[in-house]
Amino acid sequence: MSHISETIEKLNRELPPDTRLVAVSKFHPLESIIEAYSAGQRVFAESRPQELAAKVKELDGQKYGDIEWHFIGHLQTNKLKMVLPYVTMVQSVDSIRLLEAIDAWGVQNGRVIDVLLEYHIAQEEAKQGFTREEILSVLFGHSTYNGVRFRGLMGMATFTDDEAAVRDDFRKIKELFDEISAFAGHNGDASSWDISKNADISDIAADGMPAEVQAGWMADGKVDGMVERIVKEMTEWMAEGRLSAFDQLSIGMTGDYRIAIEYGSTMVRIGTMIFGERQY
Repeated sequence: MSHISETIEKLNRELPPDTRLVAVSKFHPLESIIEAYSAGQRVFAESRPQELAAKVKELDGQKYGDIEWHFIGHLQTNKLKMVLPYVTMVQSVDSIRLLEAIDAWGVQNGRVIDVLLEYHIAQEEAKQGFTREEILSVLFGHSTYNGVRFRGLMGMATFTDDEAAVRDDFRKIKELFDEISAFAGHNGDASSWDISKNADISDIAADGMPAEVQAGWMADGKVDGMVERIVKEMTEWMAEGRLSAFDQLSIGMTGDYRIAIEYGSTMVRIGTMIFGERQY
């Protein structure tokens, strides 16, 4: 058995049942992907649009048609047509501009693209991603997205040997993920909300509303006798079902996936451990 096959088998034994293995095949040849596929791997990730498009086209679609491609790199809006026709998920949505471009492409092409919002949890400023406040604004704001489906969060821990720093990064994204997930538990079921025109904002917040969302409504003048507007907006938000599928937390790579599992990772992105050092 080859190194690739052995490693995939080992990881599948090690990972919890609710944690998916995403094989990061960027910079590795088709032969390595085919070998991993033969070992049972079906989810692969790429980070360069040109490389992804070339690999998809070179693989026999009929023979490898059940491969699930994810995109995990920084994606420029002028490269969408090289990525979106082929992927089932974009894990690295790191800006409003990119999110809106993906949404527009989805609407124009009759597709709904699964996306993860990238949370900038690492200490390195060079890494991409939203702040906590920006993520909450996207998910609970006024904009409507018909071409994307919000599936969860993605994050990369600080590149360091300091395990405490890595744990702190994963703790931050896990806390935000849990907060959003708890609030989204009401999604689509307005009857679960005990809100009336006489309700106080603290009653609504007690149901799990993130503090930033509450503050945003206050800033918009939607409190102080205008709770009925909140009720209407929340009803529309729940009917939209924006977070009905918000259940994915993509954290953990070759060097830190075991720690990520402790913090509830549902997808680990592993490349070097499976394929070795990048080949091109």
